[in-house]
Amino acid sequence: MKKFLPFLLLAFLSGYALLLSGCDNEEKIEYLNYDEYPLPERAQLEGEDEQPIIINDIEEFQRIFSAYPELEAINFETHTLLVIKGTAHYGIDKIKKEITRVANKKTRFKITVLLTLQTVMDPWCIAYILPKSNANDITLSVSYE
Repeated sequence: MKKFLPFLLLAFLSGYALLLSGCDNEEKIEYLNYDEYPLPERAQLEGEDEQPIIINDIEEFQRIFSAYPELEAINFETHTLLVIKGTAHYGIDKIKKEITRVANKKTRFKITVLLTLQTVMDPWCIAYILPKSNANDITLSVSYE
């Protein structure tokens, strides 16, 4: 019985862990069709920091990017441009992204700005071309580490 008890305990804990992992409301998605959209270095754009800027038409694109007429055109009939910007209170080492699909079919962008020890105000801006979306389809969280 002493040999059987650890096996039974291990089987129970494995089943419990499997059950808990099946209750997750999110699943990582690797298949979301998106491309990074190249922006000019140190681009200064209007809009709120750490809020998704969702562009679905050429007029909005031209308004936001009026200072950058050389930017590539986007087919807004089939695509959306998602712009995210912010200001770090330290230097920026790298910007990481994680994309997950939430149970209600929203796409969540989790942006993590990795910082250096330099004490500078460092603005940042990134953009992604997504399949046609609206503001209700996208959630965003930004953190600084």
